[in-house]
Amino acid sequence: MNFEPKQISFLESKGLTLAAIEEQIARYKKGTQFIDLVRPARLIDGIRRINTDEQKKYQAIYDNNIDTLKVAKFIPASGAATRMFKALYEYLEFGKTSEFVEIFIKNIQNFAFFPKLKLKLKDSGFEIDTLLKQNDYQTIIRFLLKKEGLAYGELPKGLLDFHPYKSQSATPIEEHVKEAISYAGQNAELVFTISEEFKTQFEAEVQLALKRHNATHFTSKLTYQKPKTDTIAVYPDLKPVCPKPNEFMLRPGGHGSLIENLNDVDSDIIFIKNIDNVSSEQYLAQTSQWKKILAGVLLELQSKIFKYLEFLETYDGTSEKTNFELREFMEQELGIFARKFCGMSPEDKLKFIKSKLNRPIRICGMVKNEGEPGGGPFWVRDIDQTVSLQIVESSQINIKDENQELIFSQSTHFNPVDLVCSVRTHSKSKFDLNEFVDKSAYFIAEKSYQGQTILALEHPGLWNGGMANWNTVFIEVPMITFNPVKTINDLLRKEHQN
Repeated sequence: MNFEPKQISFLESKGLTLAAIEEQIARYKKGTQFIDLVRPARLIDGIRRINTDEQKKYQAIYDNNIDTLKVAKFIPASGAATRMFKALYEYLEFGKTSEFVEIFIKNIQNFAFFPKLKLKLKDSGFEIDTLLKQNDYQTIIRFLLKKEGLAYGELPKGLLDFHPYKSQSATPIEEHVKEAISYAGQNAELVFTISEEFKTQFEAEVQLALKRHNATHFTSKLTYQKPKTDTIAVYPDLKPVCPKPNEFMLRPGGHGSLIENLNDVDSDIIFIKNIDNVSSEQYLAQTSQWKKILAGVLLELQSKIFKYLEFLETYDGTSEKTNFELREFMEQELGIFARKFCGMSPEDKLKFIKSKLNRPIRICGMVKNEGEPGGGPFWVRDIDQTVSLQIVESSQINIKDENQELIFSQSTHFNPVDLVCSVRTHSKSKFDLNEFVDKSAYFIAEKSYQGQTILALEHPGLWNGGMANWNTVFIEVPMITFNPVKTINDLLRKEHQN
């Protein structure tokens, strides 16, 4: 595809190269590349269950090493809260009540934002008790969502009042700070990925939370999705969409773009957890315990891998006994199975082993699947016929293939985005995480622009294709560690009340 000089200048002004755009066009041409599922990962077959003695062991490993580690907590927090209020927006538009709205109104005093909402209404001459008696739900909900009131419908989740306490309410930002204090040691950094327009509010809330909980020794960083990760929108005939002459329509590259932000984090251990997955203080001890357990598993595994990599620096690959030991370690500890391993030459075996061991590591908490949308743990066959453990979303499978759809439906566990990661090499340098992305695991979505269908490209998901070539271990964690808020009424669950 030929581009005019002015078009190239436009791309460069956005931090994009012509080569990057041409690669994106090539992906559109190729279309979505589906994952080849082998079977679901289950207990004993891909998912480990940690018994009580092991829990103590791994927690001790982490506790004994925490003072020597630089720890970061990476929190994707750019998502708007709009979807939380979908049913309430529908009520505002159509005026037709529903069971969801009735539950919301009936329990409105139990929400953490209730005192602020009551005050906002009063400042405008409304008494919430009177509005409730008059069944004037429209005014109440309008003041919750719109700019004339709390403007919750326009804010990111991180800035909403989630949890009610006796003296004050707490946002997810504050709950993440409290959680980090409970397990992250003295050298912790909190990294929030946010929308730049909310920088001032986020900065103020983070600093307030750190001060309120005597954690000013922590460092914090607000980071934004990088413009260079934007993707070009095209029509079905692959002609770029141009809202103005010589200017292309560029769209955010999706959640997978955050691999660039994660790549900027320079820490020994990185905990990753979504902004809305928090619980009230009464469950903090359990959450903290399991974070330490996962980190302990990571440290033990990392130690084993580093010892093997140091040994491989002088190993020539000719010992069948040693090769068998290395292969057994990869299969038993890392879930990596290579069908053609036995037929490889010593040189190819050594190259293969090094390539599989010398990678970032992620320990992924898995909860029992109770119908939540999102990715699950599976055994996947790669293009080189290697079978490994992957987190897979429904959009990555070919639903027209009945066998693949059946395998996907048989998953017993769910990925709650509860990850503990190592991005260090055995020589203590940092991996370039872009080298471990499965670039074929992108998504192509249909959108609408001026009444026409257009295509939008999203980079491989952060913990799907974005981490596809990491060493991966799945650990079953209790449901109490997973408390997402997808709708406003989720805040009425016991995990979010006191």
